[in-house]
Amino acid sequence: MLKINTNFNKCKIPIITVMASCSTLALFSYLTYIPNPTFATDSTINPTNTITRSDTTTDQRTLMNIKYMQQMSDQICTNTKENKTKQLIDIRDGKSYWVTKLKDGNCWMTQNLAYNGGGTSRGTDCSGWQDTITVAQYCNPGHTDGDHASRGNYYSWPAAMNGDTSATGTVQGVCPNGWHLPTSSTTAKGSFGGLTTAYGAGDNAAGSTIMRGSPIYFQYSGRASSSGIDYVGGNGFYWSSTPYYSNQAYILYLYSNAANPSNGNSRGQRYYGNSVRCLALTTTTNLSGNGNDSEELFPDPNYPDDPDFPPVVLPDSTTSNVAITVSPVISIDATSGMSSEVDFTTVAHGDITATISSNQKYQVLLSTNQSTLEQSPIVPNHNIPMITTDTTITPGTRAWGIKKTNSALAGGTLGDTTANTLFSPIGISNNKVLFYESLGAESKTITFPVAISVDSTLPSGTYATEVTITATAN
Repeated sequence: MLKINTNFNKCKIPIITVMASCSTLALFSYLTYIPNPTFATDSTINPTNTITRSDTTTDQRTLMNIKYMQQMSDQICTNTKENKTKQLIDIRDGKSYWVTKLKDGNCWMTQNLAYNGGGTSRGTDCSGWQDTITVAQYCNPGHTDGDHASRGNYYSWPAAMNGDTSATGTVQGVCPNGWHLPTSSTTAKGSFGGLTTAYGAGDNAAGSTIMRGSPIYFQYSGRASSSGIDYVGGNGFYWSSTPYYSNQAYILYLYSNAANPSNGNSRGQRYYGNSVRCLALTTTTNLSGNGNDSEELFPDPNYPDDPDFPPVVLPDSTTSNVAITVSPVISIDATSGMSSEVDFTTVAHGDITATISSNQKYQVLLSTNQSTLEQSPIVPNHNIPMITTDTTITPGTRAWGIKKTNSALAGGTLGDTTANTLFSPIGISNNKVLFYESLGAESKTITFPVAISVDSTLPSGTYATEVTITATAN
């Protein structure tokens, strides 16, 4: 509304009205953008199984969003809720195994490893097995994908260690990249003792039942030696990476009345062919996960030719109109001595909204190629300039700007969409300006308040520009 002050005595008072409207919706298609972490790979790409793994703290995937054993990472396992389980494929040979996030906070294979590697093959019946503690050897009696009771392979301790019997601590051994052998003799994280402690499994019959039941599924798989395969159905022997004297190594030993996570002695002779279970260790124990309940595969740039993975979608942009219409002035024919003073008393307000879905932390940036609101066609001096600093917008001036969310301010709280008290200029051309920063993965509609003011000299007409809203991974 424009206020008219008159100094003449006629009864006719002119009224000038400004109508303003600025409301738009910038709709994004579903935005899924994964940074480019370097994941370990095997098979012909890495036949020696030595690629270094690199995780990313912004990765929001869980066990349920991956397909291969080699995609697993500390972050992905940490993100996964306890008892979530899925079959993953070992890309070295295509065999699949059940994997579960267990109560100790780590992700474990809940089937015995059946990878043919680590040493010399002794066939399917273990014939030719040598009772020599330095020989790396294995045999493969058979593996069934998806069967917790599948015996898997038998490995001598040198084979389980993939030939490196001097390695200590976290040892990958014959496990896939990103996985390693459990330790033993303590209750440290990633050890057999830590797992039995987490489930309250003592070295007794009840403990044996716990370790062989859901969701852990250790088996009475028996063992191999020069005399063949024996103890199947009666005993379970699982290698750790922890040596016991110079000729033995600690094992998890299972029997009808025993679940001993730190067994050495004669059962741990390094030449025996015992079973192997691998685990993915987490730095932080988080049994609640990150709240990501999706069970769909997420994009992974490390598998560009796998049709099961969605394509990686790069950051997207779209445009939205910011416009204000100044209605024609209603004039009066003054016949004598009129002096009129016109000033604006209000500011026009509107919103730009952007709906964004992302599976990782992201930023929203605003920019324009034309900083003034212009008529079409453009007429010199018929425009509304954008403010140049953070400020309030007052009536009676030509100005426009957009409010940043509090998350875009220095020291602001990430994910806070509350608008601050000042309006800001947006970026020009490629100089994009931050207006929102998420806390992490989310699907959210973000509102950016817009304010526009005009002065009394602005001619009637429609004044507009385009605002580009860009979402980009952070």
